[in-house]
Amino acid sequence: MSDKRVDRVRLALTVDKDIREQFERAIIAKHGAKQPYAGVELEREMKNVLGMGKISELTDCVAALAEEFGEIPGENKYLRPERGETVIVQYRVRQDVRERFMREAKQHERFRSAGEFIELLMKGYVDNRSTIEKATDRMGRVIDAAKRELDEKKGVKQRRAESIAAVLRDSGGTAFDLEDFDDAVDTAAAKINSSKYARKTYLPLVIDELGYEWHPNGFFTDPESLDIPDTYNPAEKPYCLLSEADKRVAVKYTGLREAQSRPTSRTQMDVADVKDALNGKPNADTARAIMRNVADSRGIMFDSKDTVLKIDAEAAATDPDSENTSILRQLERAGDAPVADNDARGSGSMSEDRDRTDAPETGERPSWVAEAVEQVPSKVRDDPPAAVVDNKIARAKWPEEIEENEITQDAVDRVTDRQRQIVFNELADSTNIEADADNKLEQIMNAEPIKPTTDGGSQVDEN
Repeated sequence: MSDKRVDRVRLALTVDKDIREQFERAIIAKHGAKQPYAGVELEREMKNVLGMGKISELTDCVAALAEEFGEIPGENKYLRPERGETVIVQYRVRQDVRERFMREAKQHERFRSAGEFIELLMKGYVDNRSTIEKATDRMGRVIDAAKRELDEKKGVKQRRAESIAAVLRDSGGTAFDLEDFDDAVDTAAAKINSSKYARKTYLPLVIDELGYEWHPNGFFTDPESLDIPDTYNPAEKPYCLLSEADKRVAVKYTGLREAQSRPTSRTQMDVADVKDALNGKPNADTARAIMRNVADSRGIMFDSKDTVLKIDAEAAATDPDSENTSILRQLERAGDAPVADNDARGSGSMSEDRDRTDAPETGERPSWVAEAVEQVPSKVRDDPPAAVVDNKIARAKWPEEIEENEITQDAVDRVTDRQRQIVFNELADSTNIEADADNKLEQIMNAEPIKPTTDGGSQVDEN
């Protein structure tokens, strides 16, 4: 508790007797007693009108918000009441508040006395309740106005989504892909263009409007016109359509598939692995949150110390009703569980094994490395931009994603730092080899010609 003493003094101001009685009845109705609440409530009203303390800051903030949402501040009209019998109010208030109130009252031309000023506050409390209650009511109106504005904005989005859906529906087909969606946005939606923003904002609304679902072959379709298999990795969907449940299943799908490929049926996933499982879309903080969400059942646990998911496919299979078991059955039906390779797979995390299998230091380097290096233009091979290298790696690793001679941005985004470094190293090595060869050729070209060996008269046949 604070040792600071607050000096309180009697208000000692003259007010209309009827107003004092009304004020005290309001205090008793609210608190059940007059003392000490009459002084506390009136001091709060005084501090608010004087601009003192947190209450004043709160009411000013609420007033500013209300004005921002279109509420016009009312004009403070003061009608001097006809006074009847008067009495002196003796409620105790802070001394500094009373002193400042008395100074303020003298500066107001419309008040003949400080008593008239305090009488106005007491009358306002009776008619309109306390400052806090009035601020609460006003804040409620602000919230209602904000909801109306939000609803209006939602209405605009919904109308745009309906227009986009109409274009797709009028095309005559029962399916569309992302390129079709982009074309429909450019055709139907005013003030927006096809973009990542348009996909994120309107694609879910359009799908809902049409009643379509994502098909793992890469398009959206009417589920009644085409069967949609349930044995696919949700990460194949556009990231903007992934729910939290989809992200969890996608990470489990990748992790359990990897665990099944190992002799021990176990693996680990770090932050980089989780990002890769979701096509590199989430940031590190989001990936860590997903990891905690994934560790919700037998066979999958989150190690907060090392920030890894520890996955045991055999343990996951022992819980017949879990999501993990369902994913393992999907992997089995889809034939998506890779065969264990004792030589290629280690016991560490997926990223460690990925680095090991990508690394060119031991054994034959992956074919994509040579292809990516070969595609880098000769004019930038000495110092290639990272964007160029990423593009060439994506083309070499995922050629099936080249569309009209352009690699998809999703494929480029999947390139890891490790893969990029491997190509940089290979380019540096190839540049050094070429430089060595050029140096040797130059040495040969500039060397003095070798004089033939003779015995003083005839040339000796050295063969």
